[in-house]
Amino acid sequence: MHLLQGGCVLHRAGAEEGDKFRYKPIVCAMFPLQRDRRRGWYVRQKGFRNERWDLFCLDATKTTASAAGTLAEELALVARCVGEDDG
Repeated sequence: MHLLQGGCVLHRAGAEEGDKFRYKPIVCAMFPLQRDRRRGWYVRQKGFRNERWDLFCLDATKTTASAAGTLAEELALVARCVGEDDG
């Protein structure tokens, strides 16, 4: 489920300097993780919670990899930025 093999230009520039999230806006770096104020954090997926974007990377039927495995760095970023006790 990883996005755009190698990421966008901001992703690649940061990665070359040792931190792929360095230049990315936080909401972009956390994608496809989303926070619902009432229900907490979830992974945006095609057809889940009326997802509007029809992106290949949001189609869970296209992979057998778990989101927890492929999004480990994004999950760690969320924990660092918002705190593990924040939902």
